[in-house]
Amino acid sequence: MVSAELLAAETALSHANPQTGKLDAQLALIFVCDAISLILSKLEGVFLDLGQDSKNIHDMLCSKDLMQLRKACTSSAALAAIGREVTASHVNIGQVDLDEAHCVARDSFRRFAADVVAPISQEIHRHDLTVPEALLQPMREMGVFGLSIPEHYGGSAPSDREDTLVMIVVT
Repeated sequence: MVSAELLAAETALSHANPQTGKLDAQLALIFVCDAISLILSKLEGVFLDLGQDSKNIHDMLCSKDLMQLRKACTSSAALAAIGREVTASHVNIGQVDLDEAHCVARDSFRRFAADVVAPISQEIHRHDLTVPEALLQPMREMGVFGLSIPEHYGGSAPSDREDTLVMIVVT
C-alpha cells in the first residue's frame, strides 16, 4: 500500500507542470500532502508493530515544514479555495494523453454519463434507489460489465495482457 501511494504521488508530481495548468498542479500538491501523511502514518504503525523506535518518523510527520505545507494545501480554507477555482473553471483538469481507442471509450462514456446518467442520478442518490434497468441495459450494451473479463471468456479485455487503463478511463 505504501509503495502504491508513493508511486501515485510521484506520478501526480511528474504530471503537474506548467503545461498541465495551475489547477492540476494545485490538485497534485494536495494529493501529495495527503500521501505523505498517509505514508508516514503507515510507516509509524509498522515500526510500532515491530517494537521499533518510530521517533524519526513521528518527527517527520510533525515537522514544521510538513505542517506548513499541509496547512497551505489541505487546510479547510485552502481546500475551499481550490474547490471554488475548480467549480469556476471551465477547463478539463487531470488530462492524460490517451491513444485513440481509450479516447473513444472515454468520450462514449462521458456522453452516456451526461445524457443518460446525469438526468436521473440525483433522484437515485437522494432517495437511495436501486440502479434502474434504464441505466443497466445501456451499460450492458456498451460492454461496461465485460471490461475486466478477457475476450476469450466473452468480455472485452485483451486476453494476452491487462488493460486496467480502459477501466479507469470508463470510470
